[in-house]
Formats: sequence, C-alpha cells, structure tokens
Amino acid sequence: MVKQETIRSGMGATVPENRVGLVVANLTVIDADQPHSPNWNAVYRIISGDPSNHFSMRTDPVSNDGMVTVVKPVDYEMNRAFMLTVVVSNQAHLASGIQSSLQSTAGVTISVQDVNEPPYFPTNPKSIRFEEGVPAGTGLTTFSAADPDRHQALKERPSTGDGLCVNGFHILTFSMDISLASAGPRKGTSM
Repeated sequence: MVKQETIRSGMGATVPENRVGLVVANLTVIDADQPHSPNWNAVYRIISGDPSNHFSMRTDPVSNDGMVTVVKPVDYEMNRAFMLTVVVSNQAHLASGIQSSLQSTAGVTISVQDVNEPPYFPTNPKSIRFEEGVPAGTGLTTFSAADPDRHQALKERPSTGDGLCVNGFHILTFSMDISLASAGPRKGTSM
C-alpha cells in the first residue's frame, strides 16, 4: 500500500551571514512505505522564497530528512530573512489509481544573523598622478573605505592622531587624506 508523504511545516532556523556549507534545517517526512525503497525515498525542492539560489536541498539517505543547506553566502544588510517553500515527493511515481496529491509542501523561515564585517577599500590599489614640484601640504586624494555593516553604530572610533609619513607623503590615519609631506618628491616616488 502506498501512503502519501507528509512534511512537518512551520520550521524556523538561523544562519550567520557569509557562511556556506551549513545545514540550517532538517525537514522530517512521514512515509509508510518500505524504508530505503524508491517508494520511501524523498526528493525535496525549494520552489519559492530563494530567487538567488542561496540554499539547496539534499536528502539524508539514512533518515530521509530534507536538509536545507547554505550554498551561497547570505548578507544580513541585503536580506534579513528568507521565507522558503519546500516541496517533497517520492522518488518513485505513485501507483496508478492512487487518489492522492503527488507532493507535500512546507514553509521554512531562515533568519540571517548579523556578524561584524571589516571595512574595505573599494578601489585598491589607487593610482595618484600629480605634477612635479607641487607644494608641500597639497591635498592629493582621499581613500574612502566602505563598511558592509552600514546599519551598525560605530562602537569604537579610531585615534585621529597626526598620521604618518611614508615616502614623502603625509597620511591622516582616520580620514585617509593624503598630501605631500615635503615639496616635490622625486619622479617615480610611490606609496
């Protein structure tokens, strides 16, 4: 006798942002067929809620559970939660004459956990060109860093200090303003 698979719905899970390879949820099915037969083996698919394919479904061959796995990093600042709809069906087609749905669905909510990400320089390295003989103190450029955690409050402000000098360039450490420390560095001088 073939009995329809049912899946527990209303599951919830949490995943830290930027992590891949994690199993974040197991979906359990109930199937009265002979275990480890094609009639018992479940096939899971995500049918909505993941347009960028951050998650995949695998079937545990021992338990027949569906494992929701992160396959592409998720970003808290872009999407704080995913509402997935998962469908499960038998590996084998139902016997003819069975009046039952061919599949069962469940909702799975995946919350994304915010983690502290370091700032980065979008343009790195940055080329600076200027004429020979430019006076000392002339501003040349500003390096701007981007922080992926743009919604988090800055907890610790770096020291502004006087900065440092490197190869004739004066660099303010907090603002990353770069100017000439002395008149006219030689041609070919770089940082």
